[in-house]
Amino acid sequence: MSRPKETNYFSYQYIVAQNLYYEKPSIVTAEQYQQAFSHATCNSVLGEGSVSYLYYEGVAQRIYAHNPNAKIIISLRNPVDRAFSHYLMDKRIGHISATIEEVFTKPDIFTKHYQQYFLLGRYYEQIKRYIDTFSANQVMVIWDHQLRNDHKNTLELICEFLEVASNENLYSGKVHNQYKSPKNSLIAKLYESQSARNAARLLPAKTQSFLKKSLFSSQDKPSLSNDFRARVENYYQKDLEKLSLLLSDKHPLTWIHSQCE
Repeated sequence: MSRPKETNYFSYQYIVAQNLYYEKPSIVTAEQYQQAFSHATCNSVLGEGSVSYLYYEGVAQRIYAHNPNAKIIISLRNPVDRAFSHYLMDKRIGHISATIEEVFTKPDIFTKHYQQYFLLGRYYEQIKRYIDTFSANQVMVIWDHQLRNDHKNTLELICEFLEVASNENLYSGKVHNQYKSPKNSLIAKLYESQSARNAARLLPAKTQSFLKKSLFSSQDKPSLSNDFRARVENYYQKDLEKLSLLLSDKHPLTWIHSQCE
């Protein structure tokens, strides 16, 4: 995989033009992109994991122009859960103070946040764009619960799709981006600083792990009210029905009137 895992190389123009509130991409030239794979050997299968590639319309064509034989793996989760997790992340690092209900009901005011939480979860057009640009046999869609509940078989399917040898050591069992909250308001304020977070990334992995355990608590994740969850599920219903038909898979329909995954 590239270093960093999310290069955002094929989407950086859209991110910069939109002036999103996240840190700006740093890999913007072909030379920088190649450097992200400098650790790879000659026979390596190269890959990266930029989640921004799914949303922006021109990205699929840019990837195709770079490598028409690329294979695309798209991992999807319940869009309501995805929206709320994205919101909680932004709130924890100080990008939003409004409630998620306010963002949902006032898209003209919270335009960029509405995009990040809700529009990104309208999967149908995004996935269709990749299938139309490449081909169905170059695009693999996997469901988040497959990796969580049946990781061994799912990883074997991914290896088969990529035409690489399966390896039982591929799955570490580690849960990434698990919900944690700062233990006090001072830590919360410090964590809102982009400079502080960037500095923390330079620390050794063991030190980072120690700080996370010391400064953050793994308390119960907040949940959406049943009423608001139903409203957002209704918002996604038609899109999920179309996605189900596109992929000939009924799983997206289970996300309608579901419990939080």
